[in-house]
Amino acid sequence: MLTARVWMFVLVFAATTVVAVPAVAQDSENAEAAALARGWSALAGGDAASASAIANGVLGQNPGSAAALVLAVDAEVARAGAVAGLNVYESWLRGRPLDDAYVLRRVARALLVEVARGAEASQPKLEALKALTADGDPAAAAIVQAGVASGATPEARMMAALGDERAVRALLAQLETTPGGKGAIIASLGESRSPLALPALIHLLTDQLDINRMAAADALGQLGRTEAVAHLKPLLNDPVFTVKLAAARALHRLDDYSGVPFLQELARSEHAAVRIGALESFAEKPDPWWQGIARDLATDPDPAVRLDVARLMAPYDQALATRILQGLLSDQNPALREGAARVLAEDVASDFAALRGLLRSGDPGVRVQSAGRILQLTR
Repeated sequence: MLTARVWMFVLVFAATTVVAVPAVAQDSENAEAAALARGWSALAGGDAASASAIANGVLGQNPGSAAALVLAVDAEVARAGAVAGLNVYESWLRGRPLDDAYVLRRVARALLVEVARGAEASQPKLEALKALTADGDPAAAAIVQAGVASGATPEARMMAALGDERAVRALLAQLETTPGGKGAIIASLGESRSPLALPALIHLLTDQLDINRMAAADALGQLGRTEAVAHLKPLLNDPVFTVKLAAARALHRLDDYSGVPFLQELARSEHAAVRIGALESFAEKPDPWWQGIARDLATDPDPAVRLDVARLMAPYDQALATRILQGLLSDQNPALREGAARVLAEDVASDFAALRGLLRSGDPGVRVQSAGRILQLTR
């Protein structure tokens, strides 16, 4: 039988052990926090190498430390760029079943900032600025708004597509002074969905240039204003095929079915490209008939047709779209490869693993699209 003194010893030992374990854990947490604070201080002072060393030291002791991972990635981004940060992140991710959306978002944003800071104007740079602006980045928004204020058309088109009223007004002014084809400006006005654009677009339906009439019809379909229906119907008799097609497509989007017989006739054409044109008209309101035609075209010998099918079917059958696009990624035509990667990034890929792969694409536009998609998915 244990004596009272022995029992007392046992109880005291147990109590001190229970208290000691949390104390040790607390000391470890405090040491980690202090180390990371030194790391962030080093990074803020421009010493990315020291910050990286500290972060990796913490990860060596505690591989699951989210705070250390963030520091490690940010330090590597500062030291060698976004792809280097991605390398660190994917090295940490290896063997883990799920992505860390917060950290991947930081990598994607770093990539967009790198492209947006590029010295030369380019389409990927504009797309990066657009993605950052849409994500609420004040620095990117200031750059774009400065471009709008200076009368720069690309920036005005970008902001108009995001619904910015000032940019819409700038584009409407440019319509008055731009000679010849105005398709790019007209398309951005349609994307804006602003009622301010309605009168100008309706006026363009009677423009002498068929490319402007066609663009205006498509834009009115995007604008979504039923007041345009009466003005679009006369274009179903337009002598130019592309204008007639655009009018039928716009009317269908506006829930007017005057042009459906014409579109159905096109959908039965022997030419795959013509059928694709008809299918695009029904894409927002698909039915089994529409999807059946699209699936038939999924094996068309023309890879450009298959690319269009993948783009159209992406919202409804991602497995089919992915199969088509994966095949096109190895096509001999570089334009088709890039087109497939862009559709995959913008319309199909919704899992982080696929998007991470596209962040390494050789096409800057694909990298930007992928990074922008990651921002969308992690908002």
